[in-house]
Amino acid sequence: MPRGRAPSAGEQACVEALFKNADGDYEAQLECRTAVQNRLANCLNSKTCTDLARLGCAGEALEDEADCPDLPNDINNELRQCLD
Repeated sequence: MPRGRAPSAGEQACVEALFKNADGDYEAQLECRTAVQNRLANCLNSKTCTDLARLGCAGEALEDEADCPDLPNDINNELRQCLD
């Protein structure tokens, strides 16, 4: 899924099924990633479309996401498959 667009109904259903059926508790990882996306949206919404400062929003989001706890590789791979 390209960043910046909401997931389709099919993508959303895939992600929900993935975590519903996954062994383990990934709440900390998901809460962190959700917070990063919310901060990114707030940052982007505070800038104009032509404002180069919006690039800084994406850079900050990438740094913030890197600080989030990692998901296991198999979960990450399945998540990417849901969103591709």
